[in-house]
Amino acid sequence: MSTKLETWARNAAFQYVERFATSEANLRSVLERKVRTRKMQGQIPEDVDPTDAISGAISFLVENGLINDASFAEMKTRSGKGKGKSRSRITQELVIKGVNKDLAVKSVSDVDDLHQAIRHAQRKRIGPFRTSNLDEKTKRREYGSFARAGFPPSVFLKVFDMEQQEAEDLLFHREKDELTLR
Repeated sequence: MSTKLETWARNAAFQYVERFATSEANLRSVLERKVRTRKMQGQIPEDVDPTDAISGAISFLVENGLINDASFAEMKTRSGKGKGKSRSRITQELVIKGVNKDLAVKSVSDVDDLHQAIRHAQRKRIGPFRTSNLDEKTKRREYGSFARAGFPPSVFLKVFDMEQQEAEDLLFHREKDELTLR
């Protein structure tokens, strides 16, 4: 049964990695969840321990370069920057996906919260990009949006008080600088 389980674990790991970028820890939890489901369905005997099969499958993928936590962290950081997520939000998402805290912090070291908050405001059409009049209810809603996105008050209050042209200029100059660095 263990050979069958090892083959199944490797195939399941391959199928998951084909569809999703992932970290080692996240893949381990996905495979463990799949094993629990198969045990409940009676496809795997209850007395079989899948730990070695799962570890073997993950080790194989790591050795062959199909899973790399550093690359995964960089990819998720780029994605988060594109979506206007805060440094703390990106770090939190990486840690939840099983990336080592030190690696997560290192990968977001170049994320500028002010720039990200402007991008967030632009995507949500709030702050300087607001299309409606500002009343107390709108102000609370917009503050809440920045706070839920993980931006500290010192950052989102700066963005909130900007004029649209100033925010666009900061976005443009930052993106232009990033393009020249590549």
